[in-house]
Amino acid sequence: MRHLTNIVVNDACTFGRKAPITLMRSPAIWKTSIAIIALCWGCSTAVPEYRQVSGEIMGTYYRVTYLHDAPVSSAQILSVLEDVNAGVNLYQVDSEISRFNQWPSDSLYRVESDAFRQNVDTALQLYHLTGQHFNPAIAPLVYYWGFGHDRKKITEVDQHTVDSLLRLSEFTEIMVQRDASGRIVSLTKGSADQALDLNAIAKGYAVDQVSEYLKRLGIGHYLVDIGGELRAQGTNPKGRPWTLSINKPDIDASLTDSYALLQLQDHSVATSGNYRNQYSYGDSLIVHTINPITGYSEINDLLSATIVAPDCMRADALATACMVMGMAQAMQLIDNIAWAEAYFIFTPDGITQRDTMTAGMSDLILP
Repeated sequence: MRHLTNIVVNDACTFGRKAPITLMRSPAIWKTSIAIIALCWGCSTAVPEYRQVSGEIMGTYYRVTYLHDAPVSSAQILSVLEDVNAGVNLYQVDSEISRFNQWPSDSLYRVESDAFRQNVDTALQLYHLTGQHFNPAIAPLVYYWGFGHDRKKITEVDQHTVDSLLRLSEFTEIMVQRDASGRIVSLTKGSADQALDLNAIAKGYAVDQVSEYLKRLGIGHYLVDIGGELRAQGTNPKGRPWTLSINKPDIDASLTDSYALLQLQDHSVATSGNYRNQYSYGDSLIVHTINPITGYSEINDLLSATIVAPDCMRADALATACMVMGMAQAMQLIDNIAWAEAYFIFTPDGITQRDTMTAGMSDLILP
């Protein structure tokens, strides 16, 4: 999703400490103590404690907090993230999505990486679920409005160009071939100028991949945070659900300015908003949310959409779709999805800010 950090961790980590050992000076006790130490030297076990590893990836930060009896290899977590980058990072010229976007229309493209395959597959599902309001095939329009690689801002809006790019943005014009198990094996473009932009789902996918890696290590308590998209599993260092802050949807708000607090356990959360990634065009404001129905930069009454879901990938995509739809239509969408909950910050008059949420989300928002 193309936005800066929207959710920040509210609870600090606490780390375990070993108590000092004091040996008494009686010779008999000295001998007994030495014998016990000798017997237990090879069978001592480490005490689980909350640990943290962090760094930078995909143009943002990542931070992983977890409970374990030994440090998790930071190199291995970075390797998981680099696999995602290699599949879906638009800003990496040798990534698979970059190769596909340069592929001609008269040739079958054979999908290589699981990252690219799974992102395209889930994107197709969300494309249909949201009534085409989530559409990664709008890459040509994203570039046109100044949110591509070169960040070249528009100087004049041309309706003919917008209409032409809108026709290129039909996701169903990219033919998908699957094997007998339903796995995507190849793609074929209808036009060489068609291109995909999976940024609105890739960070959520990266969160899910790191989470799966931690599960394979037997870790049951952790918080994975990549640029404000999060997965909270188990409990925090205080033994409670993880407490997260939903950022104020103001252009001047800092990343720690909180609008609401959310308690989360065994679920993922993603937020989308237009209040950071924007620029002025004459008397108008151009925001990074592009409406795949109209082809234009979309500004409506919805300022921020926070989605809770079982996985971060779908939460990420739904948050983007909601920002395109506006508050009323977005609420109707989420109310009809059994596995998702939503918290919306909106403006009824363009000035004041109000919030509303689905019934299930009210159990998660702290008073």
